Amino acid sequence: MEDVRWALVLVTCIGCFAPSAQPGARCANGMCPEGLVCSPATDTCERTTVALDDAGGVDIVPLDDAPLATDDALPDAPPLPMAVLVQQANGFSANGGMVSATLPALPTSGNVLVMVGAAISGSLTSVTGGGATWTRATSSLINSNVEVWFGVTNGSSATVTVNRTLSISSIWLVVFEWQGLDATAPLDVARSANGIGM
Repeated sequence: MEDVRWALVLVTCIGCFAPSAQPGARCANGMCPEGLVCSPATDTCERTTVALDDAGGVDIVPLDDAPLATDDALPDAPPLPMAVLVQQANGFSANGGMVSATLPALPTSGNVLVMVGAAISGSLTSVTGGGATWTRATSSLINSNVEVWFGVTNGSSATVTVNRTLSISSIWLVVFEWQGLDATAPLDVARSANGIGM
């Protein structure tokens, strides 16, 4: 039994003084491996020591030779993806079956175009141009009709046109070019509601 106790004491001492000792190991006789100090508050080897100040409060004292973490030592995190509005254009027709809007410059291939179109009556039958294949995201057909369409541009056209079947009232659209949106699956969810009309 005596041999087992001495073996435990020896293992404890070796563990505290081994070069691979980690912070938090118990101090042996108030001593720790190089780079660590024995904290009198916890009786463990730490990178910093806890000491009582003159007023009885606790001071945390960093080791002079221990490297302290700085912002420069932290790895650079990749920037968060962010959508950026590149340009926009709008168009209006007081009484027609179609209307167009031309962006100030050709859109960049791979960017997402978003069209918000509206008509006092009648749904939009198609959206063309902008170098994109267009998909309707959502629409509200109650009172005035408002629809949202999107497409990924190939950069070949700056003009987007919307068409509708009825041509007895106003029709308009706004086209946006967005950079930084997911071009493979731009739409994750869409929802529409209705208002009181115009």
